[in-house]
Amino acid sequence: MARRCGLARDAVWELTPREWYRELLDWRRREEASQNHVAMTAWLVAKLSRAKDVPSLKRLLVGEAATTRRQTMEEQREMLQVLSGLFGGPVRKVQPHG
Repeated sequence: MARRCGLARDAVWELTPREWYRELLDWRRREEASQNHVAMTAWLVAKLSRAKDVPSLKRLLVGEAATTRRQTMEEQREMLQVLSGLFGGPVRKVQPHG
């Protein structure tokens, strides 16, 4: 059960009964939220598959996902440089297709 809760097997023995109980409650809440997420997703898919007018994805998204925008070419180049630095590969120029 400890592993299901995200704890190492040995960590359980360092917890008080109250802390262990709280871990179990948190795990239960996460499981319920996950199950609700799956049910809502299935419901939304079924509902949208029957819809005559499907709303745009942008109207369905909330938070940061709703305000995304395309990166400019300069932002893409900057990100490429960052990734190149992280992974150690050189940035090569290639000829565009077409």
